[in-house]
Amino acid sequence: MKQHLYLTFLFLILSCNNERNIEGTWYYNYLSETSSSNEVPESITFRNDSVIFNYPYFDFLENHSVKIENSHLYFKNFEVPFKVSGDTLIINEKQKFTKTPSEPFAKDYIENKSDIKIDLPQLNQYKFQPDKYNNDNIFLKFYGVHPKTNRQYLLINDVYTNKFSVYLSTYGGHGPSPVDLLFVDKNALMFDLEKVFLAAKFMNQLKVIFVNDIQVSFDENHGIEHKYQTLKKNIFIFFMRQYILQFLS
Repeated sequence: MKQHLYLTFLFLILSCNNERNIEGTWYYNYLSETSSSNEVPESITFRNDSVIFNYPYFDFLENHSVKIENSHLYFKNFEVPFKVSGDTLIINEKQKFTKTPSEPFAKDYIENKSDIKIDLPQLNQYKFQPDKYNNDNIFLKFYGVHPKTNRQYLLINDVYTNKFSVYLSTYGGHGPSPVDLLFVDKNALMFDLEKVFLAAKFMNQLKVIFVNDIQVSFDENHGIEHKYQTLKKNIFIFFMRQYILQFLS
């Protein structure tokens, strides 16, 4: 009986320590690479009664109220087991986050993270699909606001551009019929986006996948990861000489 009470008391102490030590920001430890997903949050921040997830490729924050109890995180409809061991937060016995970016890869990754600003549409009047895609034939492209000029560009290989010739160069060496996963700022002009679609059509890409929203998800196999709410559309371009020349000038 005494041993049972002691173990119960010890469990309660460890649970309280977990809950108390979880405050602050935790960075995903890419060196551990326990997840096969590329969409693990770059960081998780616990502040008061909230948890904030940051998307890895550009700053996109998702904030939820969270309840922390018995070494579990309760947010949205998820029940996520966790523990704090020293300076490491372990999610679901698999994903490791630390108080400082891990060396050497993760620090460089975070420093080189895109500074593009994208305010996603987050529309609710269409039937979007909460999909994940095979990265082997999916190319993530970002169309948003340059932080210094406040103008909109397509971000390609860390270069901001609106040049049609540069768009075309991004398809060089790719396999047949790749598909763009396109993150577009909701204030983008269709005239500017048409250059992106025209370049894709020139390279025989027949579809594009628009990202409406990014949403944090959890399952026991993958842990915490981002999933995309998407809409796949065919690309229709009329190859009229006058129409095409306006983009080539």
